[in-house]
Amino acid sequence: MKLPRSLRLWSSLALALFGCGPLLPSDPTLTDEPWPSEPAPGLPLLVTEPPAPLDAIPPVVRFHIDVAGRDAVEPSAFRLFEGELSEGQLEHAAEADLPETLAPRLVPALVFRRDDAVVLAPTTALRAATTYTLLESARRVARVTVAATDAHAGLALVWPKEGRSPSGLLAVYCGDARMEHVSLPISLDPTGVPGLLRSGVAPGEPSRRCVHFEPAVASSDAGSPLLPPPSIVPPGGDAPVSLEPHPLVRADEALDGSSLVACGDGEVPFGAGCVRVEDDRLLLRPPGRALLWSVQAAPALDVDAVFTTAGKPHQLWPLPPDSVIWLAVTTVDAAGGVRSTPALLRTAPPRAHFVIDEVLANPVGPEPRQEWIELVNDGMVAGSLAGLRLVDIGGEVLLPDVVLPPGGRALLVGDDYDASGKYDPAPLPGTPLVRVPRVGKDGLGNSGEPLELLAADGAPLSSFPAMKTKAGRSVFRRTPKSLDDFAMSEPGASTPGVSNDAMVASAFD
Repeated sequence: MKLPRSLRLWSSLALALFGCGPLLPSDPTLTDEPWPSEPAPGLPLLVTEPPAPLDAIPPVVRFHIDVAGRDAVEPSAFRLFEGELSEGQLEHAAEADLPETLAPRLVPALVFRRDDAVVLAPTTALRAATTYTLLESARRVARVTVAATDAHAGLALVWPKEGRSPSGLLAVYCGDARMEHVSLPISLDPTGVPGLLRSGVAPGEPSRRCVHFEPAVASSDAGSPLLPPPSIVPPGGDAPVSLEPHPLVRADEALDGSSLVACGDGEVPFGAGCVRVEDDRLLLRPPGRALLWSVQAAPALDVDAVFTTAGKPHQLWPLPPDSVIWLAVTTVDAAGGVRSTPALLRTAPPRAHFVIDEVLANPVGPEPRQEWIELVNDGMVAGSLAGLRLVDIGGEVLLPDVVLPPGGRALLVGDDYDASGKYDPAPLPGTPLVRVPRVGKDGLGNSGEPLELLAADGAPLSSFPAMKTKAGRSVFRRTPKSLDDFAMSEPGASTPGVSNDAMVASAFD
């Protein structure tokens, strides 16, 4: 059967763009019927990049809409909305100032013309198992649905942090997929800035889970947003790897480079900063500038990429304790400067690490009776709480001799704490209850109260921020080793005596 002219034309375009892939007509009916064999009169044809059926598209995707023979069509007429739109909403969908019911559902996107197609490129990943409506002005073009599970590995944009850079080192992407030996020619849309996507966070840097984009020519328009392709296929790979669709912008202002810092007692130089060497980790103190770090170590540490803000400390781990290790440290600053330095360090013998991991300051049950503070031993050996001091705005309390094994948890509670779980989740059976005369001065403040755990000699071990809470919701650390990454649990979902993994997953959903 001979295909209609428009179908032949769009098939050729799809082959030119992607090499192969399905060609699917739009669905004007918004029903669950199979896609029609021919498009309805007047409606354009649509394909996705990467190729996918319209009822199972990946979260990072572009839409290519055939507008052959329609020279006057404006790319800005095309919009993507989350969910399906009623007839009444369609009447307002093309307005510059969307009504409050529609504005939050508009998907941010770059929309541009490419030959006989309009390309709509969302600048954020779409939500799994969610339906979207593609419109041209107030007319439905297609209904699309994101697959429930993403078969693609993903690389997140880690540098520059806000997508703005004046340098030739325009962007760095990192993820869990191994990205060794990558050297792929790609271009940034909509203007087609050419360049290479290469392994590592900088030229010659050996990071195995990061790639960086090196433009062949500088972008001529400062402030104009550019996008990488939605996915790539690494050498030797058989599945696409998606790239976070955050817009990249060549900044027109001069951004400051990084400056070195002076190391204090107990610290040693480390790249552009200083570190305090412990047993299985390094406490990094960066300079007063934003930096991207890549740290490779023999034999254990493979950090790949860590973003640090001005002077805010960060932990690097895991390291083998009581060992001599060699590290290659690379930093990239906001002005595009790359600094590579070696470091030779000796780690300490293994020890316990006590961390304030979760706090319930506003229980559903009576206050302050049902308040608690969870401590975890994040170290490699057992240790005692004896002599440690918990400090709040009202004073401090001395902790008793309670031994926690590696990974062990304990609840710091008042003498009258009720562990029955009558009002709030009960502690995991077997969790030690460290009863003290008081937890905070007259209890922990619901409006937020900073906490600090000190060693017997006064050295800081762990701190916890002041965060205003709601009844029945605890504040938790996303991982014991994170220094400043906290979140609030769902009501009644605190996990006394249990790791925070379930709450972390819920917080990211």
